[in-house]
Amino acid sequence: NNSMEVNMKFNLDIFRFSPDLIVSSYGIGFLSLTEWGRFRFDSQLKVKWEIFSNFYSNVTFYFNMDTRPPESAISGNDYGVIFGISYTP
Repeated sequence: NNSMEVNMKFNLDIFRFSPDLIVSSYGIGFLSLTEWGRFRFDSQLKVKWEIFSNFYSNVTFYFNMDTRPPESAISGNDYGVIFGISYTP
């Protein structure tokens, strides 16, 4: 199946130095032109914080939804949290 959609996106980035703190977020909405009444939305919020020199702690929250998910899908919503630690030389 082919689908034609119109999308809108917003993006926000916030930076602070010493210690480094980066907050970034986006949201994308998809309105279907070929499947009347279908709307999808994808979003994410990520926080990256410098623990000490070049070592970072990361946490990401995400949320996705679809008003008409595929028949094989259990739900039209998906969300979660991802934790991580990273090093940047």
